[in-house]
Amino acid sequence: MEPADPIARILIVDDDPAVHESYRMSFTPSADKAALADLAAQLFDDVAADEPPPLRLDLSHVHQGAEAVAAVERSVRDGAQFAVAFIDVRMPPGIDGRETARRIRSIDPDIQIVIVTGYSDFSPAQVAQVAGPPDRLFYIAKPFTADEVVQTATALSHRWLADRALAETRAALAAKIDELEDQARELAANESKAIRLANRDPLTGAPNRLAFLRDPVRTGAAAGKFRHGDDRSRPVQAY
Repeated sequence: MEPADPIARILIVDDDPAVHESYRMSFTPSADKAALADLAAQLFDDVAADEPPPLRLDLSHVHQGAEAVAAVERSVRDGAQFAVAFIDVRMPPGIDGRETARRIRSIDPDIQIVIVTGYSDFSPAQVAQVAGPPDRLFYIAKPFTADEVVQTATALSHRWLADRALAETRAALAAKIDELEDQARELAANESKAIRLANRDPLTGAPNRLAFLRDPVRTGAAAGKFRHGDDRSRPVQAY
């Protein structure tokens, strides 16, 4: 389950200022979209009330791969991880997109990485070798459309949020299991202690009558001795 007010951080990595502007325009709601949303809320207010709040995307822009790596390091350290990173392949004079993706993946295994390029410098398999797993690695070709970028960011952000919620649920379940196991061990120890106290004389520590009665070996031996004790002492009669 996603939080009540879902928000996902998006990292944009590209050396071209014009591309950054394209991203900004893509993620900025147009006046037409806002008008349609308002109209839908007025016409279907009863339905809209039950719908979850829309996902908010918070964009961060860097122009070099090293900057992107540093940004991801800070996000992990501060507990404010990025959900998705859109990474260009060619970013001179610094490290390329493949190396950037590799370093980012080593820092944050859960981030969704999208390789954005108009060139074929690296095949998807080559990038996946260093920045996998494949289910967290995607590709968009330049030039991209606004809908393509927004839909990709939105879908991957929802997936990232769902993965985090699942991980938190599993962690909580594991902690509960550990707690129950500790309680079971404590109950077993207390039961063993109670049985030991119940079967020992409080002054001498020797087994008491209850321990004697609970011991089938001792009880059986005593019973046999009681039944056959007189027979052994009685003389055998001759006929």
